[in-house]
Amino acid sequence: STSVRRSRTWFVQLLMLIGLILGDTLAANITMVELFRWHLRGDARLQAAFDALRVESWVAFLVVLNFCLASTFIANNLYSLRRGLSRIDESFRVVVALTLATFTALVANALLPQFGFESFPYNQTVLITIWAATVVLVIVVRAFLRTIISALRRRNYDIRRVLILGARAPGRQINNLMQRKPGLGYRVQGFLSDSETIGSLIDGVPVLGKPGALSRVVKVMHVDDVIIALSGRTPEEVLDIVSLAEDEAVEIQIYPDVFHLITNNGISNTEISGL
Repeated sequence: STSVRRSRTWFVQLLMLIGLILGDTLAANITMVELFRWHLRGDARLQAAFDALRVESWVAFLVVLNFCLASTFIANNLYSLRRGLSRIDESFRVVVALTLATFTALVANALLPQFGFESFPYNQTVLITIWAATVVLVIVVRAFLRTIISALRRRNYDIRRVLILGARAPGRQINNLMQRKPGLGYRVQGFLSDSETIGSLIDGVPVLGKPGALSRVVKVMHVDDVIIALSGRTPEEVLDIVSLAEDEAVEIQIYPDVFHLITNNGISNTEISGL
């Protein structure tokens, strides 16, 4: 049933999310601890400052650091499990998140004496080295985990069932992309079209009806995502079509060819592997 399938998908997504969080946390903490230990061997002043540090202060700094990491990664949507997000875009977000986390952790570290803890000792060389190494390691770990996630989706885990409105060039382009890249986890169930015969096949995908049948087809096909790729429609017509599915548990996405027809503060834009 739809509820069982969605609960399984939710469980798989939870495991993926936990994997990403653990990967980021371990990469950041292991890098910091190991590089700091390496710097201590060559810096007597830093070693002396660290030796004078109470265990409670060391633990307090680690707690603050990990809180800053989690907060900035969440703020930069690095745990949204977005499909088709480019590696370059994700890497840029990682750099921004780690930079913000480093800055906020330094501010919090300076405030630790106000709460009965010593500030954690560091110098500029330690700071830059750890930041740069953490950026590299987190990006590498995330690339590895994304590869695993893509492999799971190719094997039909964490799948999104897609219905495309529009069987002309924009709709076919979306369908072709999703067929070429099964690792995105999208499975096109069919098209809705006014221009094609119901029951005909387009690149192996059936035309299931007219756009007016959106709500019924969503229910029958257990659709998760509806992508509107219609051209030549007025804003009112597009909004009328969207309203047909407003009571269904689906996510509605609009291809850029018609995106400009809609003006709504609730809209955000994203990409699916370049589209």
